[in-house]
Amino acid sequence: SMTLAGYWLGRAIPDIERDPRMISHHRAAYRREGFRSYLAVPMRIGERAIGALFVLTKHPRHFSAMEIEVLSGFADLAVLGVENLRLYEGAQQGAKELQDAYELLQGAQEHLIQTERLRAFGELARGVAHDFNNLLAVILGRTQLLLRHEGLEPDLARQLRVIERAVLDGAQTVKRIQEFTHVRPPRPHVPVDVAQVLLEAREFTRPRWEQEAQAAGIAYEIRVEAERVPPIAGDPSELRGVFTNLLLNALEAMPQGGQVRLTAAKEGERVRVTVADTGSGMSEEVQRRAFEPF
Repeated sequence: SMTLAGYWLGRAIPDIERDPRMISHHRAAYRREGFRSYLAVPMRIGERAIGALFVLTKHPRHFSAMEIEVLSGFADLAVLGVENLRLYEGAQQGAKELQDAYELLQGAQEHLIQTERLRAFGELARGVAHDFNNLLAVILGRTQLLLRHEGLEPDLARQLRVIERAVLDGAQTVKRIQEFTHVRPPRPHVPVDVAQVLLEAREFTRPRWEQEAQAAGIAYEIRVEAERVPPIAGDPSELRGVFTNLLLNALEAMPQGGQVRLTAAKEGERVRVTVADTGSGMSEEVQRRAFEPF
């Protein structure tokens, strides 16, 4: 393939059968596989080509400038991966290291794009986190001042405590985003009342499944079933974030209304929490990306 790469780098062959530039035994090999069109772009380090990315199609076609540019972008990302692997394994690995890198790079283009996207997100987060923390501090300060008023109605006090808890969790979220691109020791776990966390997630999302839903003429039933569950070791802020997001995702999957059940039960030395809804479920694409950060 390196011989082929050296000869065909940057070449687009719209019809392998008819193009006179195609070497006969290459044409025969592609014919056996049913390929008709060919595109290759170099993987370069400076002026040196270390390989190539190929696209082969089973129907004659002309590759657009945009398609060539996209494939070239993949090639650049692949080179970064190869070089990182080379540095990690050491220069002594030689040809074996390069072969291992090629094997690891199969199907890795999407991972590299995701990594670059997350790196850019980290840069953006560091730029806005300070201002966002200042805004949260204002909200928290005003909320706590209101909570000190005498004669505060119980329902209003409950709503203000929800705001206070949400702001404190928001500050923790900002901190996690700031730490996203840096290695940090794990925060110590504390005893967590799972039932209380689930109830708080339900309360956090109440405007979405109650007020907004009523205004739209639809109805949701949000049930929490977590009686007699022992405390667990964990981070209550992060757990609230998990269950709040799962609950919001469940609501999005039920645009005409429905039911969400959040249950917790003891299983041996662990506690299992289940979130179930009557919605449309997740597409294959959503399932594949479900565990991407943020």
